[in-house]
Amino acid sequence: QTSYYLFNGIIMVLASFISFPIWTRTLSLTEYGIMSIATTTVTIIVTFSKFGIQHAILRFYSEFKEKKRQEPISHFYTTALMGSIYIGLLVCGIYILVVLLFFTKLESTLKSVLLLIAAIGYLDNVKAICFMFLRAEQKARPYSILGIINKYGQLILSLFFVLFLKKGVVGYFWGFILMDVITSLSLLVTYYRQDKINL
Repeated sequence: QTSYYLFNGIIMVLASFISFPIWTRTLSLTEYGIMSIATTTVTIIVTFSKFGIQHAILRFYSEFKEKKRQEPISHFYTTALMGSIYIGLLVCGIYILVVLLFFTKLESTLKSVLLLIAAIGYLDNVKAICFMFLRAEQKARPYSILGIINKYGQLILSLFFVLFLKKGVVGYFWGFILMDVITSLSLLVTYYRQDKINL
């Protein structure tokens, strides 16, 4: 399993090396600055949205798996996921209100990106919880493969929006949103079909 995580880490770093010269050549200096601010903001949103749930997943999974608790394991998956969804909605809702109320004079592109960040942060949060389920289940191979697909899918879609649709830095983030929707829905549907999530 360690080899899968190591391989995953190497491929992820490689994606950054590949994308860095592309974005520095494609985006203007202003757009690249916006991208940097937005990426940092997404990290902050996801950190608050997770609310430590990812650690709880690793901590309590074995107890449910080994039936040390009376509740079915579906209770574990559903509670962790719904908790993450509700907290994410709260955090992103507060963030959107702050942007709309206190950043009214921002340049339109920057404001659009800041609002898109709410969607990215929310989706990243849901995706992270689903990936943490895989890690708790010790499914290193699908964890690594899906992580790589998601990372390079984001890169490809972002390039499509920026280079072919000429959407600039806004298109860069639309690529992330679309790929995160695909990844998150795929994992959620899989868990739902396995009766691990009760909605």
